[in-house]
Amino acid sequence: METTERRAVALIGNEEAVGAFLLAGWGQRRVSRLLECNWFCVRESTPLEEIEATWRAFCEAPQVAVLLVSAAVKRRISSPATGATIVEIPCGDGPPRVTCTVYEPYAGWAADESSVARAFCASAPLDEEREACCPPAQSVVNERIDALVAAVFRLATIGDDDDEPDVRPAWTTDRPANAAMNFKLEVLNAATTEIAENLQAPTGARDFVLALNRQRTKMVDVSAAFPFLAGLTLTVLDRCQARRDVDAILTAMMLAQSFYRTKGHRREYLKAAIQTHPVWADVVFWRRALALCVRKQRASFSARRPLDDRVLAPPPPPRTEDDSPVYASCLPISFRFAAPPTESAERVALWSQLGGIVHAMLEFGTHPDAVRAFADAVCSEHDLSRQQRAIILQHIETVRRAQNHSDDDAPLHAADPPPPEPPATIAVSHG
Repeated sequence: METTERRAVALIGNEEAVGAFLLAGWGQRRVSRLLECNWFCVRESTPLEEIEATWRAFCEAPQVAVLLVSAAVKRRISSPATGATIVEIPCGDGPPRVTCTVYEPYAGWAADESSVARAFCASAPLDEEREACCPPAQSVVNERIDALVAAVFRLATIGDDDDEPDVRPAWTTDRPANAAMNFKLEVLNAATTEIAENLQAPTGARDFVLALNRQRTKMVDVSAAFPFLAGLTLTVLDRCQARRDVDAILTAMMLAQSFYRTKGHRREYLKAAIQTHPVWADVVFWRRALALCVRKQRASFSARRPLDDRVLAPPPPPRTEDDSPVYASCLPISFRFAAPPTESAERVALWSQLGGIVHAMLEFGTHPDAVRAFADAVCSEHDLSRQQRAIILQHIETVRRAQNHSDDDAPLHAADPPPPEPPATIAVSHG
């Protein structure tokens, strides 16, 4: 039976170098359990002979594939480097930033000096590897955002109680008890700073939302990352509102009802941190959101319409991490009904999505009077029946009462409306 040798990476430097290493994607590669990190902390007071001895030991160790060293430490070392790929990580006064090409997850891997790194970080054939490591410019940006977001989520779980030594390279037993948390916050700040800079690009906000969406099936308790994600999401809303990117706003809206941090015995959802954003009071946004959801539902219906042309109920929400959660019945609540054959697909989709939009407006702090006016106007413009209008207005009142008597911040679940009269059988579906 073929066995794969466990490879090791050696790091000589300070917390800044460690932060750069983490942000470069080590947290993802260590999942294979084939990568181990040995870290030697260097401070200003560390004797030069101690640094030199550790340097030589790492260089001569057969299991060390790559040796990373901060620029400041490199200047203090005079011994030649042999036996391992040497990578210099720049350092300075600012927060840790990743500029090391060997550890960028998407670029620089074609360089000759990184061949050893490629040998233990990937096992794909050379042609496939070169194609994967040199993607088009936009794919490079997307992979970088994915790596940063994954690092944020990974770091959110690292703490003093982490029992795996190879995920705690920045704190040892001789360090203060709060060193782990302080270091974690520093690196989280570095990662979110770079993400925030990327948000200023034309597609930056959408790229971040999609990367965040891919994390929702992996981890929802974001712990220490909560304030960082809250700040980034507010920036996303600013950018998307200015660019009228309704799809990205709706995705961010639903993700904000998925991610949370635990405070005592309660969950504080990300939604609470973004409810004051002005986009939720923008009626034009909600009209565009309704139109978008109707278009998406109609497109989904067209793809799955049966041969006898029956009107189908909305499809279930997507279940994979790569699907956008914004279509059909994926809003918090949708109204469904078995429409008569003469009912147009447009009206079926409109009624189905109107319930979700109205519920979302209430969830994100739009005043009930404004929500009533919105629903009333839509019902009048599209000539919805008196019964449908009554049901949705009753739903608004039910949610309003639930909000007034709610003792926690958990997302609301609406009560079922009363049974309708034939021929329509209207029900509320909880998404």
